[in-house]
Amino acid sequence: MFGVIVKAYRKHMGWSQEDTAQKLNMSRSAISKIERGLQAFEVSTLAKLMKITGEPGIGLSIMAGMEGFQIVTQVIGG
Repeated sequence: MFGVIVKAYRKHMGWSQEDTAQKLNMSRSAISKIERGLQAFEVSTLAKLMKITGEPGIGLSIMAGMEGFQIVTQVIGG
């Protein structure tokens, strides 16, 4: 579920997996695994993602689960 949220925000920002990986100092394959739910990410990565996107709603989306994600998606027009 978290991977879906990360992917939605990445796409909202217009970033490729490679762009996102560079900004987070991760590999593209790590971003792919996160988005597919095959790899967890740390709180520090979430904090960095919120900072680079300027979207604190990503943290809310993840903490609130899918319901929060749906609300934020409606707000950002995803």
